[in-house]
Formats: sequence, C-alpha cells, structure tokens
Amino acid sequence: MLNPGDPTTGRGLLLFAGLMLGFGLFVGVGQHAWWDAAFWLSLAGFMACYGALMLDVLPQLQRLLLVLGLASGGLALVLALRMTIVG
Repeated sequence: MLNPGDPTTGRGLLLFAGLMLGFGLFVGVGQHAWWDAAFWLSLAGFMACYGALMLDVLPQLQRLLLVLGLASGGLALVLALRMTIVG
C-alpha cells in the first residue's frame, strides 16, 4: 500500500489483537461489562486490520481493511471517550 510491510510487526499486531479479542470476550461474557467489551473488541479489530495490512496478506482487500480498521479505531476512540466521561 504505502511501504513494504514488516512481517515481525504485523505478526505482533495480530498476536496482540488475538489477546485483546480474548480479553474482550472475557470481559463481556464473564463480567457482563458490555461497553468495556465493545471497546476491547473494536480495538482488537483495529489491530487485526492494521496487522494484516503490515503483513500484506490480502493485497486485493487493502482498501477494505483500511476502511474497517479506521471504522473500528474510530469506534474504539468514541468508546474510550465514553468510558472516560461516564466512568
């Protein structure tokens, strides 16, 4: 897309996205904190899209990954602001 991807960084982002996915599911299902779970799941989606872009795994879907990553990152930002303001 812009520069050649870095496989090490891409794999690290996908691993971190998997950890956040597990944590988001734990918080949502185990603790019933749905707003917090939505934050962690949207952050995991952002990291997964960014990691896939860095790995350059789906070159034909780069635009879709970019749009999904930006949307989930924006949602994570809104949810973080909500958690900061509401408490």
